[in-house]
Amino acid sequence: LNHARGKYVLFLNNDTKLLSNIVKSAFDYAEERLEKVFVGCQLLNPDFSKQESVFNYPTLWNNFTENFFLYKLFPKSKLFNKYYQNYYDYKEPIEVEVIQGAFMFCSTESVKKLNGFDERFFFYSEETDLCYRFKQAGGKIFFLPKLSLIHYGGATTGKNLWFKYQNQARGKIQYYQKHFHGADYLFAILFHLIGLLLRWIQNTLIGLLLFKKSLLIKGYYFLRQIFVYPKNLFKADS
Repeated sequence: LNHARGKYVLFLNNDTKLLSNIVKSAFDYAEERLEKVFVGCQLLNPDFSKQESVFNYPTLWNNFTENFFLYKLFPKSKLFNKYYQNYYDYKEPIEVEVIQGAFMFCSTESVKKLNGFDERFFFYSEETDLCYRFKQAGGKIFFLPKLSLIHYGGATTGKNLWFKYQNQARGKIQYYQKHFHGADYLFAILFHLIGLLLRWIQNTLIGLLLFKKSLLIKGYYFLRQIFVYPKNLFKADS
């Protein structure tokens, strides 16, 4: 980013395959807008099924509905599945809160004004933080459902699942440390821990019933995540 000189910059995961002329289409859409924008696209699995590509901020309510499985129980509910945005099959471009970091087409000037990604986030939640700060600065984020690419999710972490699980927990907690305060922060951590505990119980019980080693390992990792608590690097931002 420090060396970028163009009007736009594209953050692209290395485990992706572009479909059609997606970059040109994102560029054309951004050029049509009068304001500074971020543009995201629909991520697809290798079998062309859809991945979750757009999110809302991990507010306290969204944290609650995710950790207590309400988004699973009510997948089409605007109230209980607001975080993952699964309740709506997008057909046209729409303004959203967070786009997946696998493909982020951004105004270079806007990203540089924000000093890019906050490098205190190591592996997860950095795009959520960047999108939040961009919106706070008056920017707009658009999801273009007709633009798509294949995202081979887990290509980096597939051979080291604990690395993935550990850093997912670390990224979530760091986001809470940076953007939540007081009682909201305490409840966010509480919901996070309860969610991990419930997932440990769920995967362990089903793994034992089905004699499935992969679920037992997954349950074990959820249990280990309970003890992940990174040092607060954001106190100076409070």
